[in-house]
Amino acid sequence: MAMLIETLPVEAKQSALDVVAAAFADHPLMPPDKPGKLKGSAARRMMGPLFGAFAKAPDLHWFGVRREDDPSKLRSFALVFEYGYEPPLIKLPGMVWMLMRSHGLRNALAFMRVLSQKHPGDDRRLELLILATDPNQQAKGLGRAMLQHLYEWAAERGYKAVVLESAKAPPAYDFYLREGFVVEKEVDLPNGVLCYMRRELGVETQPTD
Repeated sequence: MAMLIETLPVEAKQSALDVVAAAFADHPLMPPDKPGKLKGSAARRMMGPLFGAFAKAPDLHWFGVRREDDPSKLRSFALVFEYGYEPPLIKLPGMVWMLMRSHGLRNALAFMRVLSQKHPGDDRRLELLILATDPNQQAKGLGRAMLQHLYEWAAERGYKAVVLESAKAPPAYDFYLREGFVVEKEVDLPNGVLCYMRRELGVETQPTD
């Protein structure tokens, strides 16, 4: 399947949120949707403030994948920036409030604790904050194509590694392991285990089925 990978403008935020909300609707660290709400509504409430909190991160880029046979629709989305950025305090109250409403106080505090923790090392790293693929387009190579694009893009800009956080649950966790990511440490959260993962640029990956 031929794909188009592009850098997205800020105006694509709503299309990106559509993909993210659908992809994370059943994520183990997301709260369930409330009765009568659209599927993915809880994920949308979570991700909207998260986008805003990291809007001023250095080297922030949004990337999208479209299918050449239907380029009108965004199929996969990634948000990356130079690792080490901490959102300004003025951005955090709104995000904490949304986290409390959608996750509860305990989960909100646990999530904020995760944001304050750091990956080890002092080399230049690219953080992959979000990678989401339309559920109807998963297992078709879009996510892997996005990662391959990010590896090349990051290496050209002088990054030494890509880091991310992933729930320790399939399919995302297994996917990142196949892509050459290794677990640096694990954090226990009320809804599951979150893994800090790292991939050195230039690592060979396992072939996918």
